Amino acid sequence: MKRLIINGDDFGAARGINAAVLRAFREGLLTSASLIACAPWFDDAAAMAAEHGIPVGVHLTATCEWDRYRWRPITPAWSFTESDGTLPRTIDTVRDRADRREVEVEFRAQIERVLATGLHPTHLDSHMGTVYPDLMGALARSYDLPTRNTDAAASDAPTFALTSRASFSSADGDRVERLCRHLRALPDGDHLLVTHPGEDTDELCAMASPSDPVYPWARDFRVADLAMLLDPRVRQVLKECDVRRVSFAEIPARRTSQRVHSPEIATSP
Repeated sequence: MKRLIINGDDFGAARGINAAVLRAFREGLLTSASLIACAPWFDDAAAMAAEHGIPVGVHLTATCEWDRYRWRPITPAWSFTESDGTLPRTIDTVRDRADRREVEVEFRAQIERVLATGLHPTHLDSHMGTVYPDLMGALARSYDLPTRNTDAAASDAPTFALTSRASFSSADGDRVERLCRHLRALPDGDHLLVTHPGEDTDELCAMASPSDPVYPWARDFRVADLAMLLDPRVRQVLKECDVRRVSFAEIPARRTSQRVHSPEIATSP
């Protein structure tokens, strides 16, 4: 049996991202999304998830990569925030500056904010990289929420035993064709496709300066991912190859002291 989770990252980051996640879930192939609890459009995303039954995880976030669009942590997080109180742009900055206790307090606040909405998260994952893998494992154990982050696998931490994981968000060329080739080659097992859908809006274009290295992540990559998730060619290949779309809630998690090996293909932040 081949099962595929198709997750949309950054749910809550912007209205155009929220709208795309909803459209990809209702009209396209998306089966799951990951919520950024400290982002400005979190409440909108949480309401969408509740209304439309979108399975969601918690996208633990210690960074805000945009130069023209900034967000703040839920807690003060003095050790690793910028002088204006916003989160730094890179995960390396967080690792260099952070007091580990403050990172844990912030991440627990993000999980609690999701729980306070009445949603039941299916998983934990991280935005732009894992700050402390062992902390991710500890949070997974504490909240009994499996993590999809293989570097966070630790003793007795609930983790997904994924056969493969892939993302084509920053891939060059025809990503639909690349995805179709990937799907045709899938062996039996549980697989993950990470996507970053976004609507073609002025809002997304305004998040980053055109000269900034992350600018394609503001709009271009996201619009292309949404088109991929709506493309009938992908749906047809899934049918031909007997790949069943599922959410994280539909696959088993395991507790292990060994790292789960999941080959990564065309991975994206």
